[in-house]
Amino acid sequence: MPILRLPSAAFLRECFSYNRRTGILRWKPRPRRHFRTYKGWAVWNANNAGRRAGNIKASGHRRVRINSVSFEEHRVVWKMIVLAEPRQTIDHIDGNPSNNRLNNLRSASDRQQKWNAKLRLDNRSGFRGVHPTGNRWLARIAINGEYRHLGCFATKAEASAAYETVARKLHGEFYRRQK
Repeated sequence: MPILRLPSAAFLRECFSYNRRTGILRWKPRPRRHFRTYKGWAVWNANNAGRRAGNIKASGHRRVRINSVSFEEHRVVWKMIVLAEPRQTIDHIDGNPSNNRLNNLRSASDRQQKWNAKLRLDNRSGFRGVHPTGNRWLARIAINGEYRHLGCFATKAEASAAYETVARKLHGEFYRRQK
């Protein structure tokens, strides 16, 4: 699904107030010119002005609807504050997709965002880059779309340590420490 272009930063600032400390967007009373009818404007402002904008999707990301079009809240925040259309993916540094504090958001490529992702639900070892193979544990890491074999180890912890050493160097600021 293509990412829709956001309205202008000025329009977004007319619609929302943003609390940098909490990362929360709230609806402002919207100007009459945003609506076709007086009644639509009056009803909308009576029901929504001052309320928290948006809702949470199953993925944990917050979404807001502006003029019947849904946008991810972190992209709205980015455009309002940075004053530019997000060129890439917006990554949540702490991995919490509903934490939209500006200091928790950064521009990232799809690959960088995957480096910062939580473990997949189908992970069988409990460690990133570690896979069972017979009675041993294989450590491997993807580099430019190709897997690099890091070795076979007697324990998951040893295989994980090998992965962590390489990942820390390769992924830089997008490295996510295993928990």
